[in-house]
Amino acid sequence: QDYKKARITDSIFRNTRIVIDGKSFYKCEFDGVTLVYNATAPYEIVDNKFIAPLTVTSDDPKMLEMLGLAQKMREMVGETRHP
Repeated sequence: QDYKKARITDSIFRNTRIVIDGKSFYKCEFDGVTLVYNATAPYEIVDNKFIAPLTVTSDDPKMLEMLGLAQKMREMVGETRHP
């Protein structure tokens, strides 16, 4: 499906909560933000700058569960030792 994303360019976001569904962020700066993805529409994040802390969350319980699974997998992979 062809979905037209709202393009946001050269913007600065500080200490705020941003719903990213249906948006395309290009050359933006994110400083101490919470990105919210509810899986209601595609998103795009291209050539941006991120300054910690960065939080990713969702208002959708199923997406929250998926984010939790992804975090657990990253932790498990990080604990894997290679000979």
